[in-house]
Amino acid sequence: MSQTVTEFELHDVRFPTSEQLDGSDAMNPDPDYSAAYVVLRLGDGGEGHGFCFTIGRGNEVVAAAMEALRPHVVGRPAPFTAAGLAALHTDLTHDSQLRWLGPEKGVMHMAAGVVVNAAWDFAATRAGLPVWEFLASMTPGELVGLVDFRYLTDVLTRDEALAILRAAEPGRSERAARLRERGYPAYTTSPGWARGQQGVRREGLRVPRRAAEGEGQGRRVPGRPVLDQRPRPLRGVQVLHGPGPSVPEVLVAFQPRAPA
Repeated sequence: MSQTVTEFELHDVRFPTSEQLDGSDAMNPDPDYSAAYVVLRLGDGGEGHGFCFTIGRGNEVVAAAMEALRPHVVGRPAPFTAAGLAALHTDLTHDSQLRWLGPEKGVMHMAAGVVVNAAWDFAATRAGLPVWEFLASMTPGELVGLVDFRYLTDVLTRDEALAILRAAEPGRSERAARLRERGYPAYTTSPGWARGQQGVRREGLRVPRRAAEGEGQGRRVPGRPVLDQRPRPLRGVQVLHGPGPSVPEVLVAFQPRAPA
């Protein structure tokens, strides 16, 4: 079976979270959590998935930008190696006409990132490893080969980066073993979102014990209706967190700008 990319399947996925103000804050009062999602399918049956997050309107713009990248992906050999993944990234971000739209910023940047992530997904899956371990298994030379140094060499050259990675190589297996044992710090808003007159969505604050035991970090974001209330709703976070292992918390409250 062919190991080329044969299909580039796009999805515009949206959830009406604005109906309950889930995910809202002072600067984003009515988000509909959405994703522009791509599935890259290979001729031999393999596939890779990638997506980027938006908050509703404009999700179709990201999907259209992803569609513009299709010619760079379909029909090419599947990039299973560091060199192949680096070459894909270069092709996506160096299209002379799409560069006018800014592949290093904005919507084209998001679109290219989705496709690159999907390629990493099928490369790591083919290797039988999670993405972090697939990355960690690469040699210093392969890692340096992934980096676009065009805007870095005034502070870090390719040779300097290679020297740093080679110096750290002896401790690699120990660090990887520690990650397998403990997991790695993760960021999520899923433990809870404060909103509305009741303050805190209690059903959203029951964090799985495994997550609470890791070296992770919780995040609380007061939804827009909470901003006009006294601090009472936020005490619910502390109460529901309850006894047990300590999980560092970040309370994120976006402050709207005062009218000019």
